[in-house]
Amino acid sequence: MTVRHEHYFELLERRLALLGELAAALRDSTDALVRLDIERIDQTVGDQERLCGEILSLDRGLDSLQRKCAAGLDTRGEGGRLEALLGRVAEAQAEVRQLNKRHAALVRRSRRTLDAMLNFLRSAAPTYANPHLAGTAAGGRD
Repeated sequence: MTVRHEHYFELLERRLALLGELAAALRDSTDALVRLDIERIDQTVGDQERLCGEILSLDRGLDSLQRKCAAGLDTRGEGGRLEALLGRVAEAQAEVRQLNKRHAALVRRSRRTLDAMLNFLRSAAPTYANPHLAGTAAGGRD
């Protein structure tokens, strides 16, 4: 196996690791959203952005290297190492895709719930307003 082929395997393994980290970040973000842990939500969104950026950068290198050497690789060679690795990457991508769909659905539902709560608060604001914040005391006294 050439150095180029070995580098291709390394990049695929790195992509697999990053996909695993992204899946964990999505699970953490979903848990934080359910708990309404705003700080954790912010942190996990930052983690997701960073991981997506790393995956995108890695994919550029993979695409270039794949064009150069993948045609010469036997997917069953080395005991099926490439075939197995590509299968694991595909599984990880499918998991991330599924977690992303679930998380997006939760965010949409949460947004509708929060919008409904905000509408309620806006409509009830005059009823429950603090008279001291309005500039006058209750009953027209200062």
